[in-house]
Amino acid sequence: MSARLIFALSAGGSLLLLLSACATPDRTARPIPRTEPAAVASISAQAKNLRAQQPPRPGVDAMPRERPSSGPPTALLVSPLQLPPGLDVTAWCRDLANAGVTAIVIEAWTRADHGKGGDPVQRRAGLYFQSGLGPVAQDLLASLAAAARAQGLALYASVGLRRIDWLDPNLGWTLPVYDPNRRAFQRSDHLDLFHPVYQDFLGGLLRDLVATGIDGIVIRADGTIGPTTGISTFGLKGFERDFGSRPDLKEIVEGNGGEGKRPPVYWQWVGWVTREQQHVLDRLVNGLARERPGLKVILEVHPETVLTPLQGLVRHGEDLLEAVRGRYAAYLVSEIGRGKESLLSRLKEIVGGPDRAWVLLPLPWGTVVQTGQPSVSAVRERDARLGESGVLYAVGSPSLP
Repeated sequence: MSARLIFALSAGGSLLLLLSACATPDRTARPIPRTEPAAVASISAQAKNLRAQQPPRPGVDAMPRERPSSGPPTALLVSPLQLPPGLDVTAWCRDLANAGVTAIVIEAWTRADHGKGGDPVQRRAGLYFQSGLGPVAQDLLASLAAAARAQGLALYASVGLRRIDWLDPNLGWTLPVYDPNRRAFQRSDHLDLFHPVYQDFLGGLLRDLVATGIDGIVIRADGTIGPTTGISTFGLKGFERDFGSRPDLKEIVEGNGGEGKRPPVYWQWVGWVTREQQHVLDRLVNGLARERPGLKVILEVHPETVLTPLQGLVRHGEDLLEAVRGRYAAYLVSEIGRGKESLLSRLKEIVGGPDRAWVLLPLPWGTVVQTGQPSVSAVRERDARLGESGVLYAVGSPSLP
């Protein structure tokens, strides 16, 4: 027997969460744990209908305003940790606009990989916007959206959906990862995109995010765990539904003896997981598009996915040809250093033009910090080889986890 969350309206019109029980064979009897200070729970169909009927929050446009475009997008990616306390966001946005920036991309929440690599910054884990679905580290996005709008800048929120450091691991939403040395599965911090409750949770969280007034979302290409991605109760059930039988896990986790030696079920599994995970992302994006027409979503993929599609499929569970069928405004790829013109050229060819291709480039912190805050006077001399493609300058290293 498992716990089910039911949403209802009280006499005063507020939303109540009621806990009931129902018999299901594949879930445990223990209640869903809490992630303090807010309860993290499923957003049920009833709650979706109720929230759809609610008017926009005061002070937030129902749709992002169209901004005149004088050229290809030039954006700056920053973490709220890089902004000094007491930052005058209005003056900062004005400086960015004067420096030639057309968009700001800011992290929407802390991520599990944040702070690694010797980063001494101590920070509170959580969200950078108001939501009842997680702890709030800093309420920043709503005020930044208003300041950016006043200066003619677009504001995008950067999100990673597979690793979120403030979620309680006892929720049961994580994937097991295979340890080849121990030849056994062990617990990981990678979240299961096939878990239906986690999917509902993401839908509610992203709706709260776009309610801040942002113009778009950048879905980052989080670190992945190879072909064992998706090996969960829900992933295995989905594969069985489509193929009529469950895969032999040994053939998947040990099927790394070279491309010509991998068994057919290995390729069935890798292809199915890649396609189904992309469909999960597409459903989330389509749901947001219905509620907020005009919202732009940019999807990041690994460089291997563009240049060596087979490696992108096996290592990262990505298929760009599948992804371009979705409702994405553009596709982003990291380009570390020079000499990779072929990467951008191939990306533009696949996604259908330079206006749908963005490149993530490093902007060293030491060359752009003025008066203690990220400045971008360096972007005035935009690299000519980018042409009409968008560029996202990352303060510091843009390397992927």
